[in-house]
Amino acid sequence: MMAELEIKKFDLWMAKDLSELSKNEQNRAFLPDEVFETEADARAAIELFIERYRSGLSPQVYALVERDTGRLIGHVEAVMLRDGSWEIGFHIGESFRGRGYARKGLAMFIPFITDRLGIDELWGICLEENIGSCRVLEGCGFELRFCGEGIYQGKSRKIRKYRKTGR
Repeated sequence: MMAELEIKKFDLWMAKDLSELSKNEQNRAFLPDEVFETEADARAAIELFIERYRSGLSPQVYALVERDTGRLIGHVEAVMLRDGSWEIGFHIGESFRGRGYARKGLAMFIPFITDRLGIDELWGICLEENIGSCRVLEGCGFELRFCGEGIYQGKSRKIRKYRKTGR
């Protein structure tokens, strides 16, 4: 059975768990800029997240937490793109994957972040080979708008761009 989830603001006490959740091969392959090698690296990132909650600027990164245990299982985020639109992202720790948490967490986050930012459109961009992320985006109502070569993490790669409108 899947645990109930909550979306919470990151707090500094989560730094050790964030660092541990980020250090796995899949995260290194698909989200290398979200790997925090040390607790200090994760703490610095969380300090930025906390500042961005106050300012409303990008990125807006929130913790996904199991309601009953208070355990950090991953995060969801919205990041402003160069054209002023917003991209959504998510990461679930390796030991929590395969339980539907990504889809559930993202489905909870979409109305939360679109209301917070006052927007009606989100993009989901992932590597074409990241089948799990493609399925999560499609399961949350994102429509495939582009499939082909594009820039991802500063390199030309095969990507998929999904779009969702409405809150």
